[in-house]
Amino acid sequence: MPDWSESTLKAAAGWKAFKDGKSLLDAGQVVQAKSSPDGWTGSVKAGSRLIRLGVKVPAPGHFEVKCSCPENQATGAICAHAVATGLSLVTDRAPTKAIATTTSSPTPRTDLIPAFVVKFPPNWRDSLSRGKLTLTVAIDSAGTPDPADTRLADWLIRQGVTSLKSPVPLSLDPARLPGFLEVLTDHPNLLAGTTPISVTNGRMLSLGQPVREGDYVLLKASETLVSINGAAYTFGETEISRLGSGPPPTDLAPYVEDWSAGRLARVPLRLL
Repeated sequence: MPDWSESTLKAAAGWKAFKDGKSLLDAGQVVQAKSSPDGWTGSVKAGSRLIRLGVKVPAPGHFEVKCSCPENQATGAICAHAVATGLSLVTDRAPTKAIATTTSSPTPRTDLIPAFVVKFPPNWRDSLSRGKLTLTVAIDSAGTPDPADTRLADWLIRQGVTSLKSPVPLSLDPARLPGFLEVLTDHPNLLAGTTPISVTNGRMLSLGQPVREGDYVLLKASETLVSINGAAYTFGETEISRLGSGPPPTDLAPYVEDWSAGRLARVPLRLL
């Protein structure tokens, strides 16, 4: 039996999210909803797009939602899409079978997202330092789909990938690489050979000892920093970490470029 009910969803989500979620379910917008040992996954139609999500229920009445919708991405709150899919499982409301599409070209089935494995080349660190990356995305038939796989499937569809039956080679330039690394954030199956790789964001930059110079401070990054199309990253043997979760503040952007080039930055005290 599910570890949630209509009443626990309503209490946790709040009035508006619950009302909107129920409306989505009543309107037949739930495309897929599937229980898992610790929660559920699902997808909901939004015009010609699909909103995909995963929910974990570590304890009755406690929901951890990862959804591709802006509201959940911004706040982490239980969204209407989580409510709609959760309700469909506890009220025996069958999801809609077909997925509407605005194009006649073939696209991968998005209501049955597989588990993916992303394979990095042995020289991925050298490539990343130049702002480029070539890798391969393949289906992991033995894996369990993760919410990160829905983001990756979404990205592949937007790039025009029409078949996932064989490995998909990707050659990413600086314009596309930051967006792809964002998609890979917290993906559980990234490999360089047999070595696991992790992609994270929100990291704070480690700086060396500051030197005061009047109204300025001389600072140098104490770790390797790479700037790619406005996004800054550090990386080690098995980890790629984005600084913050968006572009550097406009006032600090020139100094991030200095640190990426290994230069000493002369930063006004008012910015610190």
